[in-house]
Amino acid sequence: MRSVRFALGILLVVLLIFSTTGAFAQKKELTVWGWDFRAQKDIAPQVQIFEKRHPDVKVNTLNMSADDVANKFLMATLAGTGAPDITFYSSRRAPKFYAMGEKAILPLDSAIPDYKQQFVDLIIPEITYNGKLWAAPFDTGPFVTFYRKDIFDKAGVKYPSNWQEFIEVGKKITTRDRLMMPIISDNSGFFDISFLQSMGGQFTDEKGNPQFNNPTNIEVLKYLKDLVSKYRIAEYAKVFDAAAWQKIKDGRWATITIWYWYQSFGLKDLAYTKELDGKWRVAEILPWKPGGPRTGANYIDSGIWLVSSQTKYPDLAKEFAALLASKEGQLNQAIDRGIFPCNRLALEVLAQRKDPFFGNQSGYAIGLNSLKFAPQMTLGPQRDILGSALSTAMDKIFLENADIEKALEDATNQAQSELAQ
Repeated sequence: MRSVRFALGILLVVLLIFSTTGAFAQKKELTVWGWDFRAQKDIAPQVQIFEKRHPDVKVNTLNMSADDVANKFLMATLAGTGAPDITFYSSRRAPKFYAMGEKAILPLDSAIPDYKQQFVDLIIPEITYNGKLWAAPFDTGPFVTFYRKDIFDKAGVKYPSNWQEFIEVGKKITTRDRLMMPIISDNSGFFDISFLQSMGGQFTDEKGNPQFNNPTNIEVLKYLKDLVSKYRIAEYAKVFDAAAWQKIKDGRWATITIWYWYQSFGLKDLAYTKELDGKWRVAEILPWKPGGPRTGANYIDSGIWLVSSQTKYPDLAKEFAALLASKEGQLNQAIDRGIFPCNRLALEVLAQRKDPFFGNQSGYAIGLNSLKFAPQMTLGPQRDILGSALSTAMDKIFLENADIEKALEDATNQAQSELAQ
């Protein structure tokens, strides 16, 4: 009997030693949701860094579609169970979580106390609410124009210096098989917002109520419609589908005004052909009129990381989110995938890089500089409704030849009605 007791005692001591040294200790697990490449390949370096820093932690990543992430995270939040520790999310869809506060997500001020200095100014309204930081920003998208320098050179014309000159240059560039530009048909309305933003357009009145039908918006939309119907140098077209990729390969569009990140998966991936290496260029948004002030715009929908209030390890989850938003984290994603980060230090490094695809231009330097001239937008929780209403107006204007003022007035009423519900 003594021998049995002695053996059991030894076993208990061994188990105690193993448990206290971590040999039998169960690892803490963090679950991360994301879409496209965000949750796995792109953040793999940060996962490795974090797990090395915390040997007792395992980071599990799950990839799904953007809509699945949005819907499942919302449902899990409302249900109070099933949410991941950290999720990638769209900034335009996030304000509802900001308004719910710590019932839904955790503030990140303690993890990123210097966020106002760490990130570009234009991203701050998209990640803060009531004076608190609610998200770790991942990327953004300054509005720029990509253009085919070889086409301009062959036509013997220079790239225009303002949007009025754009018309005359476009007439010389446009042929039976080629147009000066596409005007982007985008059912979210965010292209329209970015373009109008760059021309000083407004979307709400002083009290924040939807108001599309104002002189600046009318002027800019008349200009765009004239490009299509009067001057016939543009088309209202989708630029995120197979037809667009083929048109780009075939040189059917001489310019594309869009967000900088389009180059990474569009020009350099889905629409890539080796023959176009070195022929594309990047330019800041043109001034509206000759001698006018420099202008710019920013994408009104950025990628962000949210930490769920359901996490068992809030400090670890916040630390990992902060790592993803750090200089090293964002620099890695930009180099590998061509995103446009919002971390200032990462952008300073990227601005020094020359890109052979753009004739050794630094596209990041151009994009970063353009952000300095982009007006601040504070659309708040209503941005989805504003974008949808404006997109409906654009379709009516370009596809149904609707009166511009009437279409914008209808869009204002639509947005006001939806907000009142």
